[in-house]
Amino acid sequence: VVKKTGLIQLVAVRTIRLSNGKPWRLLVLLSVLTAFISAFLDNVTTVLLVGPVALAVCDSLDLDPIPFCLSLIFASNIGGTATLIGDPPNILIGSAAALSFNAFLLNLGPVVVVSLGVLFGLLYLFYHKDLEPDENTEAALLRFRDSRQQVDPVLTPRILIILGLVLGAFLLHRVLHLEAATIALAGATLALVFCPVDVEEMVAEVDWVTLLFFS
Repeated sequence: VVKKTGLIQLVAVRTIRLSNGKPWRLLVLLSVLTAFISAFLDNVTTVLLVGPVALAVCDSLDLDPIPFCLSLIFASNIGGTATLIGDPPNILIGSAAALSFNAFLLNLGPVVVVSLGVLFGLLYLFYHKDLEPDENTEAALLRFRDSRQQVDPVLTPRILIILGLVLGAFLLHRVLHLEAATIALAGATLALVFCPVDVEEMVAEVDWVTLLFFS
């Protein structure tokens, strides 16, 4: 449902503006954004949302897309490790080990930060020459500075309120005596009931094959 709002694409475009036409800074900012989103949303969905924006930038700035693709993929997997809900295996591990959402985040958060540092170090080592700005970079960036990415005015506030409730419940689920799965399914139900979306389309977009595999 978040995917339908256009919110992630808007944040990605704002991130591009923050880079000031510096390809290396752009790679780091987009990767950190991807890692953060992947901590709360499905990894594949995150890459499918941020990836096309990154590729469009590479095309406009005449940059090699390989380091951007590698960085987004690795950042997505690293970020998905940070929380109990970042990946289906996390929920399996957290449930089996009786770990709370907060315990998962506090133990793996520092590891994720270190892993991202290692990732950026290796990418800089192999690709820093390909990420040097030239005289055309700033001019090409104007296209993204002037872009007007819109979000759905009805859907966006509703899903953000539901997301806030879900994340708050995750942080307090030990106090509330609720399983992570219960909170997630309750949030999904609220989203389908209160958000103006096609329920069948939303259900069809869930990666049932992967979930069945893990089950």
